[in-house]
Amino acid sequence: MPDAYDDPEAMWQAFARGVITLHLADGGAARAGVDRMPWPGVIHVITAWNPGFTATAAENEAANIRLLAELDDRGIVHCPATGADPDGSWSEDGFAVTGLTRAEAIELGQRHGQLAIYEIDGTDVVIVDCRPT
Repeated sequence: MPDAYDDPEAMWQAFARGVITLHLADGGAARAGVDRMPWPGVIHVITAWNPGFTATAAENEAANIRLLAELDDRGIVHCPATGADPDGSWSEDGFAVTGLTRAEAIELGQRHGQLAIYEIDGTDVVIVDCRPT
């Protein structure tokens, strides 16, 4: 994500512009808010990238591997997902998950250093704040 982190309003606007793509096991893809989602019900998109906004590529990859291990250990249904700016200037890898409540998804995002996660319900996409209240 660009230097939006110095300006909280710009940061949330950047999150709102995010294009979320789920990468399906059959090689296909589904774009949040546009395409039919692979599972019924609510889907949360969570990443471990850029906790604190200063992670290197290697640190981001390691963080996402830890997130993937947790998803697998907990038996959470997931598929790879990417969040990107519409102009392609940034992207972050993560995972679309199903079977979590909003509170559980927030807690997972917090544990992996995230300010927000995406919640997809049908064609509605919501940015969910993960900051502790």
